[in-house]
Amino acid sequence: MSIEKRKRENEELRKNAPMPDGIEDLRGITWRNKYNFNVITISESTTTDTGNVFWLADVGGVYSTRDLNNHWNRLLEEEE
Repeated sequence: MSIEKRKRENEELRKNAPMPDGIEDLRGITWRNKYNFNVITISESTTTDTGNVFWLADVGGVYSTRDLNNHWNRLLEEEE
């Protein structure tokens, strides 16, 4: 198997990996930044080889759960 093919397959596996135990699935949740009031919606997730989950926003950017909880406010549906 070529390295490029393996990279593509591994990327797909990371995006489709199940959420590790104890991690809330944040896809589809909208957040507002506490400092500059930017609004993002989490569109995808990727799980690393060590079980860390990173969240990809619809407008670009990658966030950890800790980043979201410390620097963003979760918006309720009526606030969006």
